[in-house]
Amino acid sequence: KVLTAGITFLIFILIGRMGGPESIGGYSLGISVVQGLSLIARFGLPTYLMRLVAKNYSNNLDVDSLRGDYKSSLVVVLILGVFISSLFIFNSTYISERIFNTPSLDSTFFWVGMSVIPVVMIVMHSELIRGAHRPVLSQFVQMIFPLMQLLILGLIFLIIGNIDSGRIMS
Repeated sequence: KVLTAGITFLIFILIGRMGGPESIGGYSLGISVVQGLSLIARFGLPTYLMRLVAKNYSNNLDVDSLRGDYKSSLVVVLILGVFISSLFIFNSTYISERIFNTPSLDSTFFWVGMSVIPVVMIVMHSELIRGAHRPVLSQFVQMIFPLMQLLILGLIFLIIGNIDSGRIMS
């Protein structure tokens, strides 16, 4: 968790240097919305699967049953994720102009929609690993999303340098 917090801190430094305070605000809003939407899309299933895996892991119960529950949960989460993502992707202009009264947030909400499914999948699989009594590996899986963000932002900063806040917000 400390490493994830450090990576997040570096992300904020890069965003601040690349686009200024407005970009940090857009990024914070985007991350908050992604977390909220992914919470809805997960529908509580990662916690359910974590408990199921832990029970099966300790009692050596039916692996086929666990596999079926995993596949069913994955289908539900993907359907919810695609629905929620589609709403944000296809309505990003409406959300930014009508709800937030800030047209420059259009690209931010587009990328929010694109980020929901990867975040849901990371959390889902992280909880499965945690259920198998592998907490360190579980935390590592949760670090994938911030690491990808840091890598992409670092490359943009090295290649382009400072860019306008509207582009970095997305």
